[in-house]
Amino acid sequence: MKTYRYLEFRLNTTFTIFKAQFRLMKFLSLIFILIFCLNITSCKKSDSNNVHLSDGLLAYYPFNGNANDESGNGNNGTLFNGATIVADKNSKPLSALSLNGTNGVIVNNGSKLVNADEMTISMDVMQRQTGTRQTFVSSINYNTGFGFQYWIGPQTQNDPKTYVGIARSGADCNSFYTESAGNLNGTVLEKESWYTIVVTFKNDAIKMYVNGTLTGEGTAPSSKVNVCTNSNFLIGSWWKNDPIGLNGKIDNVRVYNRVLNSDEIKTLND
Repeated sequence: MKTYRYLEFRLNTTFTIFKAQFRLMKFLSLIFILIFCLNITSCKKSDSNNVHLSDGLLAYYPFNGNANDESGNGNNGTLFNGATIVADKNSKPLSALSLNGTNGVIVNNGSKLVNADEMTISMDVMQRQTGTRQTFVSSINYNTGFGFQYWIGPQTQNDPKTYVGIARSGADCNSFYTESAGNLNGTVLEKESWYTIVVTFKNDAIKMYVNGTLTGEGTAPSSKVNVCTNSNFLIGSWWKNDPIGLNGKIDNVRVYNRVLNSDEIKTLND
């Protein structure tokens, strides 16, 4: 009888301890889940607070039926040579610029759309063909070819890669630019596909992001971008005697006087 009561006591004690341990584990699990959820919420809030796409915005061209700058800075563009506004990548009518390689949008004072120390240029773009010389955006005098500041696009014949060129600070604005424009390794873009391209420049470092992912890095010829008061800002075009414009569509062109952070770059791709 004593042995039976002893075993019964041991079993009851073990069961009680097991129940207490189970409750403790359940409680700790709830605490862990709560902390995890709070961290997720905190991270999302931090990401959101780190996105300020209106800060430092020099110009914004969403092509809502026209080539107006919707940043509020008045850097409106003019369509030329039959450039048209068509449906965008989401089939929204009158919301993207359609080009054939010889037309585009011109903004007269291109020096207003450059910051010598740092900047970001972004766009959504689609090419109808690859392997030909094309320009997505550029800053150069359209009539003379002088006043070169920068360009983005596949400007090398039979090379489908998209590159970035930046003029050396202090270069002559009243002659053709014949010096190095940097050494960014290019990125291949497939034809008939939309891409979000973001290019940043700071302290002679050039970076290219495609659909939110860093795809190219390089070095500019100087730590500052050349600033030329005789330059135009051109969307989908280069200077008129070397017509290597975009054959495709382009939308949501933005120019910033600062380098966007990683959260902002990802947001542009959303």
